[in-house]
Amino acid sequence: MPGDHRGQRGLQPDLSGVLRGHRESVAADCYLRDTAPTRIDPALAALGESASGADMLSLAHALSAAVSGAIAYRPGVTHAHTTAAEALELGAGVCQDQAHVFIAACRAAGLPARYVSGYFHSPTARHLASH
Repeated sequence: MPGDHRGQRGLQPDLSGVLRGHRESVAADCYLRDTAPTRIDPALAALGESASGADMLSLAHALSAAVSGAIAYRPGVTHAHTTAAEALELGAGVCQDQAHVFIAACRAAGLPARYVSGYFHSPTARHLASH
């Protein structure tokens, strides 16, 4: 069923990206605030308002799909301080840019979101990096 975001068998919702068992100590409203990298401009607001969902999870999936369609993964076109607005205008960037655009779009849609980074490690990867 389109927009339902259920797993292959249609029995369970798609919980990709859902963090479970975490006790959040910061109020969700805190993650609706602007930051320099995710400041919402009219294009980011329009992207956030373009998606819809029956609940917060399906809205998050719809926003993720919208960002994937708007920002092509292309290394070398942005830098560490590129903002979400700049990346959206370019239509390209790396995972950090896609994350910042997603965060801004979520916030524009009223969905609290934040940036979390870690370290990517793969025994077969030639280059290790934060992710």
